[in-house]
Amino acid sequence: MITQLRHVGVVVKDLAASMHFYKDLLGFRIRKEMVEECPYIDAVLGLDHVRLQTVKLMPGDGAAGIELLYYHSPASPPGVPCAIHQRAITHFAVTIEGLDQEYQRLKALGIKFISSPQVSADGGALVAFCQDPDGNYIELTEELRKK
Repeated sequence: MITQLRHVGVVVKDLAASMHFYKDLLGFRIRKEMVEECPYIDAVLGLDHVRLQTVKLMPGDGAAGIELLYYHSPASPPGVPCAIHQRAITHFAVTIEGLDQEYQRLKALGIKFISSPQVSADGGALVAFCQDPDGNYIELTEELRKK
């Protein structure tokens, strides 16, 4: 039986740019940072000669976080990010307060958005999708209080 979501893993091509985005711009905190290079990591990933730097980031409320994964080796194959409607894990969502203000702040810093914040069809949330430095989609959601 599943008891909780632990984290979402995101493979990145530039760890410094991703750390800036998730930590400095979105406000995640570093929980753990390490380099893994051992028989265990080769076996669990099914790869040879892995050298992997991981950074576990947590939101302010201590809920499930993000694990940034930077492969020193083997090199990640070149490719383009998935389209938002492609069959795959296309995005993850975070709850945010003050989405209109955050949208303006992040947009001014050059963060790409699909659209400005939109009220969901049921009126329960304000939602906008942005992209991280690798083009991964993040759903920023502000829960709206019923009046």
